[in-house]
Amino acid sequence: MLFRSVFPSIQRTRSIAEHFGLPYEHEFNGTRNVISGPIETFMFGPHNVRYHLVHHLFPTVPQYNLKKLHEELMKKSPLYAQHAHNNSSYFAPGKSVLKDLTENGTEKQRQNNSVAA
Repeated sequence: MLFRSVFPSIQRTRSIAEHFGLPYEHEFNGTRNVISGPIETFMFGPHNVRYHLVHHLFPTVPQYNLKKLHEELMKKSPLYAQHAHNNSSYFAPGKSVLKDLTENGTEKQRQNNSVAA
């Protein structure tokens, strides 16, 4: 019973975190990496799925190499380092996914209201 109720909720949260609340201004910020702590990584990003942007850019790279590839791109690709959307957590204060979702949604509402006025 727990598997049927909790697991889908975790999967849905992760799916939203990977693809929503992003600026979509560049190929490097249409999805995100979440470099979270151990508890959030265990719950939402096991097997390096938290390096979702890297996975989208290089889909043939095995999951166990995504972190290493991300680190190499941060060092050797100024374009990636500048434009990649990286969050420090899903929910904790700071540069969290939750903050992106709430702020980007509010900003879009303001833009829509100013266009309609």
